[in-house]
Amino acid sequence: MLRRRPPRVVSGSRAAAFGILLAAAIAILLSPILPAQQEVREGDLAPRTYPAARDAQYPSQALTTAAQDEAARQVEEVLLPPNPAVGARQADALGAFLAQVREIRAKPVTAQQQLAELNALPAAPRLTSNARSYLILLEKSAFDAFVERARKALTEVMAGPIARDEVAARVNEYLARQGNNPGTEVEQTVLRDTLRGFVEGNVEVDQAATQQRRDEARGNISPVIVTFTRGQVIVTEGQLLDAGTIEALRETGTIKDGFDYYRIGGAGLFAAGLGALLAVFAYQLQPFSLAPGRRLAATAALIAAAVAAARLVLPVVTPDTAQQSFGYALPIAAAAMVVASYSELSFAIAVAAVTAFAAAFAGAVAPDLAGSGFVSALEALELAVVYAAGGFAGAAAVHRAERLGRYIWAAVAVAASSAAAVAVFWLVSEPHESAPSAGPSAPPPPEVSPPR
Repeated sequence: MLRRRPPRVVSGSRAAAFGILLAAAIAILLSPILPAQQEVREGDLAPRTYPAARDAQYPSQALTTAAQDEAARQVEEVLLPPNPAVGARQADALGAFLAQVREIRAKPVTAQQQLAELNALPAAPRLTSNARSYLILLEKSAFDAFVERARKALTEVMAGPIARDEVAARVNEYLARQGNNPGTEVEQTVLRDTLRGFVEGNVEVDQAATQQRRDEARGNISPVIVTFTRGQVIVTEGQLLDAGTIEALRETGTIKDGFDYYRIGGAGLFAAGLGALLAVFAYQLQPFSLAPGRRLAATAALIAAAVAAARLVLPVVTPDTAQQSFGYALPIAAAAMVVASYSELSFAIAVAAVTAFAAAFAGAVAPDLAGSGFVSALEALELAVVYAAGGFAGAAAVHRAERLGRYIWAAVAVAASSAAAVAVFWLVSEPHESAPSAGPSAPPPPEVSPPR
């Protein structure tokens, strides 16, 4: 007795409409219609070696700007004349400090108590602890001589122009001159510390004059002319892209401004293939028992939402040179998990695979230079496998779930399967130290004596 095949809930027309709807949604999301997201950025990696698509000769704005900036950096700052009020103020500050030290030295207390009082003075931190101890332990005549020498040295040092970052150099220059260096090394050290503590910059930068000279230096730089011949290599695989390289890729036609119809066609073919594949699965597997139209529409919306999330987020978090792995945190598996709650598991598994590869493809084609957002050739495949593994595990965990606890286990399964997929690629792609061989080492080569 022949049995009748049960009627198909998902008809051919519904499956075809589902495939067309899904393909259209994915094609729109993968096409270069978001200029703010697809610009090649400095620091991206070249996914392969790119030769010039045509002959080109052009004035390079990037290289000219770099040369102008370098010329401007070579211009020294223009200083205003020294401010004599600064020298007078610092001379008074040094005189007041040394007078306070003299009063402390005259007190009939121990040297330790005198040093404690000196350390409590507001200007004491300007000197090192050794210099403060030296001022307390000096004999009276030696201290008087030091006071005069310090005042004279500060006045002479601050007679010339001193920038704020040149204090130490000017003090060293002064002490290096003949006749300015005290007799002993200790006295020289204390005088150097004292001068460094009280000498301050007495000139300011003339910002207007400095900027004018730098502008003149920039204006003296001629435009940098760059020439490429067709087939000449612009950038090699794995090389970091800088402003000059990106400009060369645009000028030689490797990167096209506006819509790239080849990329639009490629995205359309990719989306059509995924839509047709999932439509065939829906028709052959008959995954729904009720309301197939609404459930097919919901499936298309879930896949489109996952691909849209990847299209918007992956260009922001890649290239992942810091290995922060934010791209793996996208909830791409959620699409398959939701589908598994109202369909057969086999169809949810197919949805997980399609969504994973569409999301990875979206991240790969988002930049102007397809693949430049990835730091390795395997990263796009790794993303797809991680997304698919999470989707498989999540769909299997929530299929026919009757208790809320199953969804908690589903989250654990997604995390564990994704981590396992990442570990596989880490073991395959990362360099590791090889274990030393346990076998006997090879004998050393025989020694060869030179001929006599």
